[in-house]
Amino acid sequence: MTKTKETLIFVILITVIIGGFLSPFSAQAEEVQYPTPVKDTDFDGLTDQGELQIFKTSPLNPDSDNDGYLDGAEVLSGTDPLDSNDPAQTNKEAFATQAITKSIETQTTPWPWYFSRSSGIVSYLLLFLLIVSGIGIKTSLSFRLMDPTTAWVSHRLIAITLTFAITIHLISLLFDEFLKFTIIDLLVPFASSHEPLYVGLGVIGFYAFLAIIISSFFFIHKTPKIWRILHYLTYPVFILIFLHGILAGTDTSTNIMQNIYWSTGIIVGILVMYRLFISYKLTKK
Repeated sequence: MTKTKETLIFVILITVIIGGFLSPFSAQAEEVQYPTPVKDTDFDGLTDQGELQIFKTSPLNPDSDNDGYLDGAEVLSGTDPLDSNDPAQTNKEAFATQAITKSIETQTTPWPWYFSRSSGIVSYLLLFLLIVSGIGIKTSLSFRLMDPTTAWVSHRLIAITLTFAITIHLISLLFDEFLKFTIIDLLVPFASSHEPLYVGLGVIGFYAFLAIIISSFFFIHKTPKIWRILHYLTYPVFILIFLHGILAGTDTSTNIMQNIYWSTGIIVGILVMYRLFISYKLTKK
């Protein structure tokens, strides 16, 4: 492989990674997406999703326990928004000061949140490139742009980079203070209390991808038939991760992510049909 082609591959991967990491920030400039959808029907400082899933307060009543204090103010000050006797003190000025102080203290940059979002987007884009490069090799389309060795090395490099991106995604989710994922949530399908179905699809996709990677490193030469069968899992993996991203992703409602998801999905669909068409032609010969 020439150094020019190696450089080109490196630039493409870096572009994907940088683009994925910047997407959440550009999306945040357009519309705040933490959490999604951001909706506070009763204007008490807590999102509807947070009230229903975490605090068990009413998203339609700004003061669920009718004690004169907003649910959001009670959560920030550490009192129970469902207990009318908490806080017991009646000094509203002191209570408000405490709530404001805690609000300022909690307004720190949630780096695990940014890393989980960014690494998730990067993983999806790399999976898209993995599918495209794999179909390109199988149909010889890639060989019109590069020699076979370069095509295979590129495909392998994308797979390795994708493995690292997924690892970062999983680890960063463990440190997210809002969603509070546990190892069980991330490793057991549908065990999560947050979007269990959509998160579960991602977990299943992760295990299927893991099987593909392991087979590529250990079975490709020893048992090529097993490797080939497992490699077909790439297509259902893409479908699972597509659904996981577009249904559970916190940036999905932004225009940029909608365009990314649907354009990549359509491209993969077209390429899969093209591959099936080529295979059909070969069987007729």
